[in-house]
Amino acid sequence: MTGWDSFKLHPHLVNTLTTKLGFESPTDVQAELLPFQNSPYDLLTAAKTGSGKTLCFVLPILSKILYNIDHNLKQEIPSNKFIDALVFAPTRDLALQIYQAFKLFTIEEYSKVKIASIIGGLSKEKQLRLVSKIPNVVIATPGRLWDLIQTEPTSSLRMLAGIKFLVLDEVDRIVELGQFEELGKVLNFIYKEAINEQSILSTMSNSVNPQENQEDEVIQFNGQAVRVINEGDMESLPVEIINELKRRAKTRRTIIVSATLTKLSGTSRMMNNKKFRSMIKRIKKKNAKSESELSSNQPSFLPKVLDILSKLKTKNELKVIDLTTDLKAPLPTTLSVERVRCPTSEKLYYLLYLLNNKLQNSKSLSIVFVNSINASRKLTKILIQLGNKVTALHSHMRQVQRIKKLHQFEDGKREILIATDV
Repeated sequence: MTGWDSFKLHPHLVNTLTTKLGFESPTDVQAELLPFQNSPYDLLTAAKTGSGKTLCFVLPILSKILYNIDHNLKQEIPSNKFIDALVFAPTRDLALQIYQAFKLFTIEEYSKVKIASIIGGLSKEKQLRLVSKIPNVVIATPGRLWDLIQTEPTSSLRMLAGIKFLVLDEVDRIVELGQFEELGKVLNFIYKEAINEQSILSTMSNSVNPQENQEDEVIQFNGQAVRVINEGDMESLPVEIINELKRRAKTRRTIIVSATLTKLSGTSRMMNNKKFRSMIKRIKKKNAKSESELSSNQPSFLPKVLDILSKLKTKNELKVIDLTTDLKAPLPTTLSVERVRCPTSEKLYYLLYLLNNKLQNSKSLSIVFVNSINASRKLTKILIQLGNKVTALHSHMRQVQRIKKLHQFEDGKREILIATDV
């Protein structure tokens, strides 16, 4: 027996967690969320950084995919032809971390499970090829995914309309980084355009002349204002595929995870979807910005976060879980923070002492954050001259370079990483 058995995860995941990763039992946030993996709820959770939030959506998604693979093999059913999950991340680096978390479990007999990362800084052509293979999971930053949809709204991208899981990781960071507009456009594409436009085209192909429709035309369809596009702009899908996309969309689950999303005082709260949407509408109307305008059992959000939540077309009851009991210090309990007071002219000496002492005593890795690219370059040169294994990370590097340097640090080839807030 292990601490994971009660969650009914796929055996391959439990084996990987216990024997290869050494995770004998779940963290607090995992113990709260995983019992709902097979329940008809959407999840909204907040927990400290380092609490294991990523596995709260990685494990349920992969468990569902692996069980489906086993079933299809037994029934001799062809492999899955739809994208199962879409995960949004605010930054490239977080997207790659999530990608690596999925890859930890997609090994050995399940190595054919396809995970695709769609982020800026890498080849769009290669990423379009990855999506064309209909991966099981797509992990994306909102800006790059919307860029691909605009570039080539092919039938493979339209499979996003049938995702079973929609995950927004660190949604408040997405807002902070100015990606709200792109996220809204992608959600609109998934909810409305991806199916409705094709439905229009399939019924109007004889009445709409692409040569005459040079500009997008807006018409009413099923009570919604949608665009009529040129038939050549989007590949036609068979009716059975469109019907399957609609069927899958009805069972979609939305998971929202963040370190600082809500300001609830308790641990587990439940509110139904109707009540949640009513609360969002009321707060947006009043433009509430303080807790005094909220009742004690309702979460408070940043205004733009409210806008994002209001765009989510969820049909399930919402399970709200907040484990951030100390909002002033949203840090993992295993992390200690200390401040060294010293004259500015002596900061470098203190830093060198701390790094040298740490490396000698624990043989562990160290990250040094600096506030400018110039500072990172100067500090890197000094540390290299003193015989340290150092690498730097900043925004003037291409994404391929960033990934390479992160791998060098993770593999222990470099003991010190000098980084800006890239």
